[in-house]
Amino acid sequence: MTSAAELSSAMVSVWASNMAPNTPASIAGWMDTVATEMRRWSIPSLTGVDWALLAAMPPLLLLLAFFSFVETTYFALTPAERLSLRRLSPTASTSVDRLLLSPRALLVSTMLGALVASTAYFVVSSVLVTRHEQSLAFSVGIALVSLFGMVLSAEVLPKLVGNA
Repeated sequence: MTSAAELSSAMVSVWASNMAPNTPASIAGWMDTVATEMRRWSIPSLTGVDWALLAAMPPLLLLLAFFSFVETTYFALTPAERLSLRRLSPTASTSVDRLLLSPRALLVSTMLGALVASTAYFVVSSVLVTRHEQSLAFSVGIALVSLFGMVLSAEVLPKLVGNA
């Protein structure tokens, strides 16, 4: 059996024999590799389509937050809160009572609206990532902002506010 040191020495000698050290071609190849990697970490220039996609993301988040807020708020109303609402604003109370007459329809509507909004949001996010997949920094940044933006601003915060 060969020892680890012998194996490692053999691998280094094979690698060294395949490399032509200090030749202009190997240095140019190394510089091309470095330049390619630097481009992968740079921020790409954005076109009008990219700006439109980026501009579509906040309204989709707001729409998703709205549906999440509505679902939490309507189904968290206690009878005492509904009675208080009836005294303060009879018109709003009538609207709430009408919506809660068919809670299943309200729940399905809010869940369907949230599903459509979140799907559109992730489609826009995915299109941005795939359009700029050559820029690793931009792709990772968009993916992280999309995920955490949706979880925090469209799910957690509306539910906290709705239960307050």
